[in-house]
Amino acid sequence: MNRDRYLQLIARLLSARVITQTAIGEALDIHPSQVSRICAGDFKRLDGNALRVCKYAQQVAARTQTGREAGRVAGELEGKLTQLLVASPDAALAVGALIDALLATSPADTAAAGA
Repeated sequence: MNRDRYLQLIARLLSARVITQTAIGEALDIHPSQVSRICAGDFKRLDGNALRVCKYAQQVAARTQTGREAGRVAGELEGKLTQLLVASPDAALAVGALIDALLATSPADTAAAGA
């Protein structure tokens, strides 16, 4: 990603209120005035703190996208479960029990079972 794309990404995140310059500064331990200058594109080279701010913005954007995708998938799953509940309450109860069992299983248990 180049300088202009990073700056566009930062501007988009800030305007959408996904993150603030203050939050960026706190997360990276960079003075707010320096974060402000970086977000405004007031830096010569994409290194040091400028690079850290840009990479952090990229991580925030990725997490935001992942959260949106998870929300979309959850909505689709809810619709399918509602259809199942209406069509076959017993099957819906079985799926609910399966989900409960999956939630009760720790990631370490799952990894050990796969090994």
